[in-house]
Amino acid sequence: CIIIFNIQFYSMMLLQTVVSYTLTTITRKKRHIWLLATFWLIALNYLKYGNNYRILTEILNIDDSNIHDFLVIFPWCLLKNISFNLERVDTHERYDSKFSFFNCLGYVFYFPTFLCGPHVIYSRYANMLERKDEIAPLSDRYQNLVMNLSRFAFWFFLTELALHFFYMNSIVINLDLKLLNSPTFFGVGYLLGQVFNNKYIIHYGVPITFGHFDGIAMPNTPRCICRVHKYSDMWKWFDHGLYEFLFKYIYISVCTKRSSLPKKVFAGFTTFLFIYLWHGFFDYILVWSILNCVCIILEKFVYHIIEGENFHKKALDFVKTDNNVHRLHALIGTHVLIPAIVSNLFFFGGIEVGWEFVRRTYLCGFINYLKISTCIYFLYPVAEAIKRWEKNNKK
Repeated sequence: CIIIFNIQFYSMMLLQTVVSYTLTTITRKKRHIWLLATFWLIALNYLKYGNNYRILTEILNIDDSNIHDFLVIFPWCLLKNISFNLERVDTHERYDSKFSFFNCLGYVFYFPTFLCGPHVIYSRYANMLERKDEIAPLSDRYQNLVMNLSRFAFWFFLTELALHFFYMNSIVINLDLKLLNSPTFFGVGYLLGQVFNNKYIIHYGVPITFGHFDGIAMPNTPRCICRVHKYSDMWKWFDHGLYEFLFKYIYISVCTKRSSLPKKVFAGFTTFLFIYLWHGFFDYILVWSILNCVCIILEKFVYHIIEGENFHKKALDFVKTDNNVHRLHALIGTHVLIPAIVSNLFFFGGIEVGWEFVRRTYLCGFINYLKISTCIYFLYPVAEAIKRWEKNNKK
């Protein structure tokens, strides 16, 4: 880190780790860990606005090109500090060698995941420390390392080749999308998601490969967005590490499976509030977070009904066969998935692009919406079939 950046850059990451570890040692209270994390996030988001980032360039003695690196790396380190210290508090012991400061430094500054994720909860990292004897032979690990790095190198060069001819980000920034006809417009929307998907397959795939080489049970690489038909699965399988963090440390600490519906809704709201804080105080992030929260709540409500026994019996009486029941699920699920897909376009393209997709989807007539829903409907059963196939193979 010192070689790539400088000692000041490294010291800021070290300061965050030392302060977090010291506070937990003194208080051993989860609420203090979260309050400190909130302070770091608010301070970081303040530095993102306007020319405030100039404060960072002076303090850290880095140029503008490295500011983005700092604004990305600091939140990733924060997730690790939260994970380490929350699990440390749960041990109920004043000292445990697994939670030594030395191990904390090793976890936070573990280089493969230091620069751009993915997040690895501390229990995964600690299991590697405790089970060194169970790690696969070195020859097998080298074979997997070469094979997987070759795989992600292929995706890297393919994506670079595509971007050489098709400037996705520039199209969104410089082109008035309102001028595009509907097929082209929605094609751009699809490619925004696919390029973003490829980017994270590469960014996460390489660190995950090195993590496996070191014997860490790393989270899964992102799944292709075209084979996810439930938006809750998108959160679970696109960024599996972040999902584990949110689910383990926020969602189930607020509610359980047996909790009331209002409490589950509150837990979901709290989770997405953290997502908003972590990503940054921007209008498109706010809209994206709210729409994501609403879409997931809507999805849970709809699938709670259509996957129930009563609905299945009544649907079977009406449509006669199980295959037709699956088609009925796809028909209903399609209209739940569409707003979830549109919500992501706020994240990919910004606030204006997002609202244009809302307008083109819902305010351009019934025939236009029918075309969109038909395309999504045909993708739905394919994704469902792949999911069932994977589930059966695991068994």
